[in-house]
Amino acid sequence: LLNKLKNSWKLKALKCCCFLQALLNELQPDSAWIRIQQNTFTRWVNQKLQVANLQIANLEADFDDGLILIRLVEILSGKSLGKYSRKVTFRSQKLENISLALNFLERDEKIKLINIDSSAIADRNLKLIMGLIWTLILHYSIAQQIWDELPDEAPVQLTPKQKLMTWIKAKLPSGLPLNNFTSDWNDGVLLGALVDACIPYLHLNWKEWIPNNALESTRKAMDIASERLNVVPVRYCNGNLKRYFFVTFLPNKLSLFKLITPEELINPAVDEKSVMTYLSQFPQAKYRPALGYVEDLDLSPFISTVSKFTLRTNSGSTIPKVTILDPNGGTVPAELEKVSSMIYTVKYTPKIVGQHQVQGKTILKVFTVLLLLYL
Repeated sequence: LLNKLKNSWKLKALKCCCFLQALLNELQPDSAWIRIQQNTFTRWVNQKLQVANLQIANLEADFDDGLILIRLVEILSGKSLGKYSRKVTFRSQKLENISLALNFLERDEKIKLINIDSSAIADRNLKLIMGLIWTLILHYSIAQQIWDELPDEAPVQLTPKQKLMTWIKAKLPSGLPLNNFTSDWNDGVLLGALVDACIPYLHLNWKEWIPNNALESTRKAMDIASERLNVVPVRYCNGNLKRYFFVTFLPNKLSLFKLITPEELINPAVDEKSVMTYLSQFPQAKYRPALGYVEDLDLSPFISTVSKFTLRTNSGSTIPKVTILDPNGGTVPAELEKVSSMIYTVKYTPKIVGQHQVQGKTILKVFTVLLLLYL
């Protein structure tokens, strides 16, 4: 009973501290959390605008004529807003453009906008602009996601925050505590566990990470998430031994955009909206099927001796091109012999002792294969 009382007291104290910290953050208009949130929201907007080759530099000023806002809403909704003033000279034109976007969001997209009007955007009211962007993030990046992996026992009516929290908890190893979208993510451990859970065969060893190395751990997890969440494992076999390496598709890749920096994520002042914005990318980061695998690979070939392995593709339309790099980055000539529409024999002769890389390309898609050979 005494232990239960102690734990209950600790939990209440923790909640009180979190509340006081949040209150303190709100009372400091120029504090770090606002800068982090503004940076995160700006990156999110630019991520969405990429498809139109547009970007903003100033969240406060770049929406004031309504042009970028209209384009952003069209991209998010997948719908055209019709005619609007593309050459804006007068304030009335700014207000008309902004009203067009806001009215569309409320009327067609059924998004409730509170205290946000065209004048606030035209007058560069940063607080209300950030409120608008957060509303868009909640609706398009979280609420409208297809939550395929939500637990069956999850309640049907969940808020966007609850959906994201429930999905992440289901993804994380059991027993790993997750209570918030702020301080729990400051040391990199939870992020490492989440990345490890989303990338098969990664073995990130996040359990060995320590809080003192928060920046290093967070940077490592974010880099891997950015680079490899579009990565699939490809099998190669040597006798009964099965190992894995990664194939990275460059076109249309689903890598995670760095909406927040490692330094910002480990900052004790980081706000939950920024963290949620970054984490909202994880549920939709899916792998593509592997293009193929290799067999009969000699992991310890001899110098100046021909070594070969078999490359099998999963489709006859996949035409591979193999490049082998030596430890100095030089190219090792590789001979590709077609055995059938889906089977190739690759021959090469290593000349230098050390770790080699095997890189592959297909005509239809581009990918990189990292293969370690110890000579």
